[in-house]
Amino acid sequence: MHVSLSFFSIFWLQLVEATFLVVKTDGEAQQKAVDQVYEKLNVLENGMKTYLAERDAKVESNFGIVEIVFSALFGCYKAHEEVLGTKFIVPEKFPVLFSWLMGIAEVEAVKKATPPHEKVVGILQLFRQSALKSSAAA
Repeated sequence: MHVSLSFFSIFWLQLVEATFLVVKTDGEAQQKAVDQVYEKLNVLENGMKTYLAERDAKVESNFGIVEIVFSALFGCYKAHEEVLGTKFIVPEKFPVLFSWLMGIAEVEAVKKATPPHEKVVGILQLFRQSALKSSAAA
């Protein structure tokens, strides 16, 4: 993937910001944030088709910063669905990203580092409640 480091950094920053905005909002504002996430994921989906085609098919043999960031953001996608009521990595919409995420989830180090689902749900609920209260008070 021949992309400048600054573009890469800005892209991921925008994706992270949009994702956190989904957590911190509800209603129409949340849907707008979800749409922003989908726009970024669409760009990533298209880029990953080329990126992954140029690499060894096994995620574990090419595990790097991109996989770490993606896994940190979306590895707990089931907790996101449960707490936020929305899906980020929709298999039908983003088949390459979904497949890639499933490959990342099978890496032994990721399995060991991933907290239990219930714990992630609890933390995400707490963060969301706090963020919604802060938004309402502002």
